[in-house]
Amino acid sequence: MNILWFSWKDIRHPDAGGAELVTHDLMRRLVADGHGVTLVTARYRDAAERDVIDGVTIRRVGNRVTHYALAARLFVGELRGNAHLVVEVVNTVPYFVSFLPRAPRVVLFYPQLAREIWFHQMRLPWSAVGYAIEPLYTWLQGRPDNDVVTISEDTKEDLVRFGFRPERIRIMTLGISNRPLESVDPKEKEARFTVLFHSSLRPMKRPAAVLEAFHLLVRERPDCQLWMSGAGDQGELRAFCAAHSLDDRVTFFGRTSDTVKLDLMRRATVLCSTSVKEGWGLVVTEANSMGTPALVYDVDGLRSASTAGGNWTVKPAPRPLAERLRDVHDLFMNVRGGYDAWCRRVHATTRRFSFDRSYGDFVAVIEGRPNREQKRAG
Repeated sequence: MNILWFSWKDIRHPDAGGAELVTHDLMRRLVADGHGVTLVTARYRDAAERDVIDGVTIRRVGNRVTHYALAARLFVGELRGNAHLVVEVVNTVPYFVSFLPRAPRVVLFYPQLAREIWFHQMRLPWSAVGYAIEPLYTWLQGRPDNDVVTISEDTKEDLVRFGFRPERIRIMTLGISNRPLESVDPKEKEARFTVLFHSSLRPMKRPAAVLEAFHLLVRERPDCQLWMSGAGDQGELRAFCAAHSLDDRVTFFGRTSDTVKLDLMRRATVLCSTSVKEGWGLVVTEANSMGTPALVYDVDGLRSASTAGGNWTVKPAPRPLAERLRDVHDLFMNVRGGYDAWCRRVHATTRRFSFDRSYGDFVAVIEGRPNREQKRAG
């Protein structure tokens, strides 16, 4: 089968994240199973127009603004005739492939809806415009009655709210790229209470909220450190540290390799995740696989990942986060048996989060077979 895949970022895009990691793994596995896969994606600086990555043919057209129109033209003018199936990844803006002339069967892949993210990633008035029209174009996307894949119950509820039929939506188990530790040894944790933030330093991830919460924490519990891991602009974050005398307690690692990321997760006491919204809090599951529990904001996606792993959710604000960090600190320092047991509990939940399972769920959709969720419902 020839599969045509639309997604505005590929695995090598500078802004690629967890969604691109997951979708690339699906594509390369489809190639390994004998399918032809062509990805239509956006160009970025110094990117080649044509590429092959792990057997996936890459066609890059347009920038973030012009990409969608040029992708439609490429589809109609060149690629449509050979495609048996289209997978459309809807990451903020849809392609509307189903509405193009003589389109084959389309499967929609929704990691998440944007909603509040508009106001954290774009300026007014464009953020307000995006927030207002997203329900309209999401409703329109649901009219052709395509099969839909998503990664959490939170996103499924969003899609149903905006007009999708729930029976057409399948939830795919999200895989993690690393193997969970065989066993957890909490003695390998840093002796000093260590908070880890691992994510891109973008407004929607709210790294400043972790810094604010950490500042409140060290007023009462000075024996702490914070690790900030992830690519992005550190200017305002470093200025906050300097203004609040945190320079000796906060370490910025910048973009880290997978090896370094997992080592930080294994050694940290607790992970904090404060995004505005996620499809699934992948970083939470990754930390759990290294035997590290998480404190996360009670928002879509993070809530799902937190519940699945036995982590703690908090009201989305720095002060409640600081209060729960104080509780974890006291557990870690004074009730070490309770903390160690928590580490082992969250670790035990992660073995089901494999790319093998993700791929099985996805193939069930494109082959029209019921997945595990539908079998249980039946």
